Amino acid sequence: MANGEKTLSHHKKIQIIAFLGIVLIMLVLVALMLKPLANILLFSGILAVIFRPFYNALLKRFKNTSAAAGVVVFVVLTFLVLFIWGFGQLLFNEIADLYFRFKSGEFVFNRSEIISQLPSFLQDTVRTLSADINSVLGKAASGVFQSFSTVVSNLASFFFSLFIAFFAFYYLLKDGSKLKYLVLEIAPISGGQENLILEKIIKSVNGVVKGTFLVALTQSIIALIGFIIFGVPNPLLWAMCTFVAAFIPNIGTAIVMIPAVAYVFLTGHTGAGIGLTIWAVVAVGLIDNILSPKLVGRSAQLHPLLVLLSVIGGLQLFGFLGFLLGPIFMAVFVALIEMYTVDFKEYLQK
Repeated sequence: MANGEKTLSHHKKIQIIAFLGIVLIMLVLVALMLKPLANILLFSGILAVIFRPFYNALLKRFKNTSAAAGVVVFVVLTFLVLFIWGFGQLLFNEIADLYFRFKSGEFVFNRSEIISQLPSFLQDTVRTLSADINSVLGKAASGVFQSFSTVVSNLASFFFSLFIAFFAFYYLLKDGSKLKYLVLEIAPISGGQENLILEKIIKSVNGVVKGTFLVALTQSIIALIGFIIFGVPNPLLWAMCTFVAAFIPNIGTAIVMIPAVAYVFLTGHTGAGIGLTIWAVVAVGLIDNILSPKLVGRSAQLHPLLVLLSVIGGLQLFGFLGFLLGPIFMAVFVALIEMYTVDFKEYLQK
């Protein structure tokens, strides 16, 4: 009888190993199958986390998960389409204008006039460095225009991705509670740790989006107003650069505002240069200090070096969404390290 029990136990182990092997194979196949859609699904997940409070409020009113999720998706999709249409039209006009002005030779830098306004000890150095500046800027503008044209030509792919993203967004809202329960059931860690990780993910998503994204968006809008008021050419392009630069900690918008101010001064508009300098320091520079604590608080805060590395690495790994996904994954990783030091380190050292 004992031998029979041992034999049964041996067969059971083989069955478990075989089952886990099949699960692993299917997991790899499913992962490979979903890999092309990874960014789209991650984007849907971010939307689901951000708009979950809105969904919960509607759910109390409608008492129906499908109706509440449908309204949220409709509102978000309508806003996104209108924003893309309006912003895309403005951006295309700006890039086209910049490209044709360079091509026609209208928008060129008068190197002699600019260099003559510099201190004598800098003139030779700047003259050497700026020898081909018009050619470089012309090529850059042409490259941006061609890249934008490529994006426009891939509209079919874009709208297909948008459809998949919002289809997944709908079901992540509608069935999010069921999915959360399933994850908690199959995760091989304790319930407290599972809830801690999920809470950290939610805080990271809200922190990154409400903090980094909204602050960057606000700074770029304020900067755009300043560029328009003080006569910086192609202000929308400068504002876009400001938006991207705002994600770089400690330095941020200064990367764009300093060259913009220098351009205005070097083209002989001293009054406008002074005005833009004050605008950059007061209106743009202080936004981060005022808004970030209110929008983010202290949740999901990372060391500035980790933020910079996660943004750059995220952009390289995930593309455009990397500026959101990088800090989110970094925050979760930091949470796991903290969890290890509290719950596992002592056990593993025994």
